Amino acid sequence: LTDPGKIDALIEDVQALGYPVGGTGNQISSIVHTQGWVHCHSSASDASGVVKSVMDRLYPYFTGEKSLPAKLRVAYACCLNMCGAVHCSD
Repeated sequence: LTDPGKIDALIEDVQALGYPVGGTGNQISSIVHTQGWVHCHSSASDASGVVKSVMDRLYPYFTGEKSLPAKLRVAYACCLNMCGAVHCSD
C-alpha cells in the first residue's frame, strides 16, 4: 500500500474480516517461538500453547487498547537448541 490515505480503510476492512490489527509502534508484536512437541523430539515444553495463553493476556497491548512505553518483542524457545533462532529475533 503506497497511498497513506488508504491505510485507515484497509485497517477497517481487515478488522471486519475478524483479523486483529496491531503490533506496530509502542505495542507488542507477534510472539516468535520454536515449534515444540509437534516437530521436535527433544523439546522441554510446547511453545504453541504457552504462546497462545500469553498472547491472549497481552492482546490489548498488541491492538493498542493499552499502551506500552516502547516496542515489546517476546520470544519463546522450547529448549536450549533454539531451532527457531528465537535468540536472533529483533
